[in-house]
Amino acid sequence: MVVAGAITLLLAFVGCYGANNESKLILILFAVLLFVLFVVNMATFIVGVMYRNKANEYTYDSFKDALSRGYIEDQYYEFKEDVKKIENKFSCCGLRDMNQHGMPCLQDSCLCDPNIGEDCKTYQTFGSSCEIYSEPCLYKVSSFLRQKMIAVIALPLIVALIQFCGVCFVWRTQRNTGENVA
Repeated sequence: MVVAGAITLLLAFVGCYGANNESKLILILFAVLLFVLFVVNMATFIVGVMYRNKANEYTYDSFKDALSRGYIEDQYYEFKEDVKKIENKFSCCGLRDMNQHGMPCLQDSCLCDPNIGEDCKTYQTFGSSCEIYSEPCLYKVSSFLRQKMIAVIALPLIVALIQFCGVCFVWRTQRNTGENVA
């Protein structure tokens, strides 16, 4: 983000300098640099469109690789804490299924309260039961990524269109400036 901000600031400075001095050369340089950024944004948009359906596959593979076998409780401390963070953020239980916790009823991050409108299911265990989140985190995270992917795809397109308008305005402006070359 810092690099993108610095490039934008430098590009804006070049454009202002060229417009202030009515320099055709600097305005043309500004238009070319703006067009390069336009091409980069369009490439980002195209890649986003091509890979938007792969988000589910990548999420599934990541969750599968994270816990290929065993229970969450059998893993190292940092892993368990990361799973709890995901479960708390997305109101879910387990990575790919609820049974990845040996006993979901013993996990605070899996317990939910149906009285406040959460989507819960009753989990039966050795003569007792508890209310846990009805979906594993895989589905919740995949849904979250699908929703955010629209913004990730749309933003470069919107910026590219604004940049294209900028190129057109600069091109028109440089045609109306004097013959000052430098």
